[in-house]
Amino acid sequence: MDTLLLQVGLSFVSALAAAGLSAWFSLRRFHSEKWLERKIQAYVSIIEALHNLKRDLDESVFRLSHTDLDFPKRIPRPNQMDNESGMAYRKSYAELMKLIDMGQVFLSSEANKQLEFLRGRLQRAGKLTDGALEYAEDIEMAISLTLDILKTQVRWDIAPGMEKIQ
Repeated sequence: MDTLLLQVGLSFVSALAAAGLSAWFSLRRFHSEKWLERKIQAYVSIIEALHNLKRDLDESVFRLSHTDLDFPKRIPRPNQMDNESGMAYRKSYAELMKLIDMGQVFLSSEANKQLEFLRGRLQRAGKLTDGALEYAEDIEMAISLTLDILKTQVRWDIAPGMEKIQ
């Protein structure tokens, strides 16, 4: 009788330990997958916002170059325009700044450094350039450089997480 009780007790403890470990590993994997999904979404959102900012900047310059006879003598900077293109640019800029702040939680330190460099470059661009075309070129170059670096960084940052999950 004692051996039967001991066997039942050991079986129960073993089953309980196995269930607990199984649940713990499953929960750990679930959290890893969710974290990776958020990380991927942060990169995707920032890259999309960079493309939108670049597109809106190009549209602003294009519209002005085709509507203003004095172009490029007195072209205002995109962040100073009151037309649709200027408003779209400012909206894209604000969205990018918000995403940079939010992305600091999920992105690698290298990606965050590059985005902070871009933020500084965008804020200083108007002070460093004389004309709006120079301003647009400076911003476009900074955005393109950041996009190239982020595309490489996302591979380094995401790939190890994908291997762990699979």
